[in-house]
Amino acid sequence: MVDPGSIQPQAGYSRASVTDRDRWDPTLAEYGGSAMQSWRWGESVQHFGYTVERVRIDGPGGTGLAQIVFENLDQGIIAHIPRGPVISGEWLPVARELFEAVDELAARHGAVSVVVEPDGPLPPDAAYDELGFVAADQPHYSPARTVKVPLLDDSALLNQMRSGTRKDVRRGQRRGVQVTRHSSSDAAAMTAFHELLQDTARRNEFEINDRSYYEDFMSVFGDDAALLLAHLGETPVAGVIVFSALREGVAMFAGSSTEHRVAGATAYLQFEAMRWLRDQGCTRYDLWAIPAADPTPTDGQWQRSQGDNWQGIHHFKVGFGGDIVTYPPAWQRPVRLAMPHTLATADEHVALTIGMPTYNDFDGVYFTLQALRLYEDLENTELLVVDNYGCETTQAFVEGINGRYVLATDAVGTAAAKNRVFAEARGEAVLCCDSHVLFAPGAIARLKAYYRDHPDSRDLLQGPIVYDDLQTISTNFEPMWRGQMWGIWATDPRGVDPNGEPYEIWGQGMGVFSCRKDAWLGFNPAFRGFGGEEGYIHEKFPRRVPAASASPGCAGAIASDDGRGSRIPFRSSTSVGITSLASPSSGSILNPCVAISRNGFPRRSLPPWRPRHWHMELASHRSQRTPLMSLILLPPFEPRHANLCKLLTVEKR
Repeated sequence: MVDPGSIQPQAGYSRASVTDRDRWDPTLAEYGGSAMQSWRWGESVQHFGYTVERVRIDGPGGTGLAQIVFENLDQGIIAHIPRGPVISGEWLPVARELFEAVDELAARHGAVSVVVEPDGPLPPDAAYDELGFVAADQPHYSPARTVKVPLLDDSALLNQMRSGTRKDVRRGQRRGVQVTRHSSSDAAAMTAFHELLQDTARRNEFEINDRSYYEDFMSVFGDDAALLLAHLGETPVAGVIVFSALREGVAMFAGSSTEHRVAGATAYLQFEAMRWLRDQGCTRYDLWAIPAADPTPTDGQWQRSQGDNWQGIHHFKVGFGGDIVTYPPAWQRPVRLAMPHTLATADEHVALTIGMPTYNDFDGVYFTLQALRLYEDLENTELLVVDNYGCETTQAFVEGINGRYVLATDAVGTAAAKNRVFAEARGEAVLCCDSHVLFAPGAIARLKAYYRDHPDSRDLLQGPIVYDDLQTISTNFEPMWRGQMWGIWATDPRGVDPNGEPYEIWGQGMGVFSCRKDAWLGFNPAFRGFGGEEGYIHEKFPRRVPAASASPGCAGAIASDDGRGSRIPFRSSTSVGITSLASPSSGSILNPCVAISRNGFPRRSLPPWRPRHWHMELASHRSQRTPLMSLILLPPFEPRHANLCKLLTVEKR
C-alpha cells in the first residue's frame, strides 16, 4: 500500500491521508470548499460503491485538500476530484505538492488519469497547464451550470425572486399548501416521495433509482438531510430532498404529481426548503443543475422539461434569483508515477541491495527491474543481477539503468547464484529475489523501514506471495511431502494483513527473502541445479522469534512464477531430496546420496525394496569419486526433517 507520505514532500510541507472529519470539514469551510468535497458527500458516494480518498498538505505556501473519487469508466479508472481541489495561499507550489500526493494515491488504485472539476472560476494564478493538465476528454462529469441563491431573511428571499416566481410562492400559501419535514426513517413519507418521483420520471422521461437509494442517501447525511413534502389536504403533491454541507444547502432530488397539480406548490416547497436550510446555518442554496446554455422559449412559451429538453427546469430555477454559476471545463492528466530517488552510486551509502540471480531470462529481469524503478522507493538502493548463464542483452540493460551486473557461470544453480548475490552485495541488508517477481507498491519502503527500526536484526525475512488473480495469498510452507518436494503452500491469516506484526514461520519458498548481509549463513557450496534451498536455510537460521519470519508488509511478491518454469538445467539425480540431505547444523552435505520417497517418487522406476541391492550415485558428485554410497529413506516427514531422516549405509561399490 502506498501512503501519501512514502515519498518525501517538498521542504516544509507535510502530507496526510485524512481519516478524521474534524481535520477536513472545518478547513474546507474556512477556505470556501464545495459540498461535493465535504466529508458527508464522500461518505455518500462511498456508500454507493465508489472508493474515496482524502489527502491534505500543509506548508509554508499554504494548504491544499482534495477528496478523490475513483470511478471505473470505459477508458479505465479515473481519479476524479469533483468541485475541487481546495487550495489556499500560493496556488502553484501548493497545487504541485498536492497533485504529487494525488498521483501516489491514484497509482495505488490503478487509475490511469486524474480528472479535476474546479469549483467555479479559477483564480488568476491557477495554472493547471503548468502541471501537465489538458482539457479533459469529457468537459463535465458534474452539472456544467447551476443556480445558487443567497439565503437571506424571508423578505429579501422573496424580493430577489422574479415576479412570477414570487407570485407562485404566495399563490401556494393562499391555496393552503402545507409543507412537512421528514427523515429517512419515515417509511410512509419516503414511499410518498418515491411515488412523486416515479410520476415525474414518466412525465419528463428520465430514469430514477429504487426507494432504498434515496433512503440510504439521506441516512448517510443524517440530521443534515431532510425530505420536505408539500401537501394539499392529505394528498402529497410535491417533494424535495435537500442536504446541508459546509454552510451550503443543496436541492438533490425533487418530484411532483401530474394528477394533483397545484399552482404554486413547488415554488412554495422550495421557499420552505430555503428557510429550513437557512436555520441550519447555510448561507446559500444550490438548486443543483440547469442546462449548459440558456434555452430559447418555443413560440414565446416555456415548454415543460422532457428528456434532454430542460426548458421548464431552467425557467423554474432561475426564477428564484441568485447567481447562475458556470463551472470551468474539467482538466485531465495521466497519473504521474513519481520517482524522487536515484540508485546509489559507487561512493554512496547503500542501505539495501536488491539482487537477483538469473539464468537465460532477460524478460524476467527486465520487467522486475522496471517495476522496481517505477513503483518502489530505491533511494540508497543498489540493483544487482548475478547472471548464471551469460546474456549480453541482460548485461547491457542492467548497466544501462545504473545497476550492477555480475557474470557467474562457474557454478550453475539457484543456490550458488544466490550465495553470489550476498557475496557481491554492497548494501547493509540484502533482498534476494527471482527474476520474475513483482512487488506490491511500497514493499521496498516498508522493508527498509523495518531494518531501520530493527538495527540488530539477524533474522531471515520473507513475505506472502500473491497469485495471478491478485486475490489468493500463500504466506508460508507447511512441513509436508508432496510432488517430490518437502513443503507445501499454506496461508496464515496473520500474514494477509500488510500492517501485521512479523511472526515465526517453519519455511517459505525462496523466490523472495531478505536479511542483513553480515547475517547471511549461506547455502551449502556443493548445491547444484535447481531447488534445494527451501527448508534447508530455514533450519540453518537460529530458531528464535522471528528467526525465519513472515513480515507481511515487507515483501509482498506478486506473480512469482511466469508460467515458463525454471530455466536452470534440472536433473533428478542432483535435485531430489537435496533439502533433506543437507545438514543445516554442520553446513555440509551428508554422504552423497539419493532421497527416495515412497509417496512422491515414481514407483515404476524403483526395484523392489532391497536396500543392499540398491547402488546409486549422485551424478553431480561423480567427479569427487566418493566411495561411500548412502541411501536415505524418507517416510512421512516430521518437522525437523533434516535431522530426523533415517540413514541407511549400504555396501561400497
